[in-house]
Amino acid sequence: MFFSTTDRKGVIRSGNEVFVRVSGYALDELLGQPHNIIRHPDMPRAVFRKLWQQLHDGRAIAAYVKNLARDGCYYWVVALITPLDGGFLSIRFKPSTPLLAKVEKLYAAMRAAERAHGDKGGQARAGMDAADRVLAEALAAEGFADYDHFMWAMVHAEMKSRAAGLRGGTARHGGATPAGASAASEARTSSMSTSSAGMVRPTRAQIAARHRFAGAPRSDGS
Repeated sequence: MFFSTTDRKGVIRSGNEVFVRVSGYALDELLGQPHNIIRHPDMPRAVFRKLWQQLHDGRAIAAYVKNLARDGCYYWVVALITPLDGGFLSIRFKPSTPLLAKVEKLYAAMRAAERAHGDKGGQARAGMDAADRVLAEALAAEGFADYDHFMWAMVHAEMKSRAAGLRGGTARHGGATPAGASAASEARTSSMSTSSAGMVRPTRAQIAARHRFAGAPRSDGS
């Protein structure tokens, strides 16, 4: 589990040792930088727009976030973010429920909707609006009235899974495979390596096969 704090514009003010280790940046490289220094281009801009809207309304928010490390690797977290005096506090930990697999597919659909419109100016706003519709339809199909209902159900499930994993020493990416879960899902979990902080990273072979994103634009979608 790790944390960071920012000012109201998202500029990093502090972070713990785990954040430094997992991100791959030195602390002095992070301090004073916008938090989107670790933004992964696979993340829908609409997710960050919702995040900033809710935080500036004075409300906490939680979300699955795919982050980009300094060396081009990625790692997924559950991010719990809340307003703090003069800024925001973000606490993050490793996902360990099957919900993540659904969210990965949902984010891919949202990002596709955004890219279909473009990522600049009015086109970007239209793209985020389209991604919001994709999100709303997906949540409704799962029986959630809105994002807040999904968010708190997700947090409850992830915290429960994390507590069970810590007690049993079995927590890992994707959590325990439930009865009837697909072999493909289990195979994907087995193909991933885990960092010392518990964050999911690609294996060397997967890194070699992927595009490197170290030079990707660092837009927060706001």
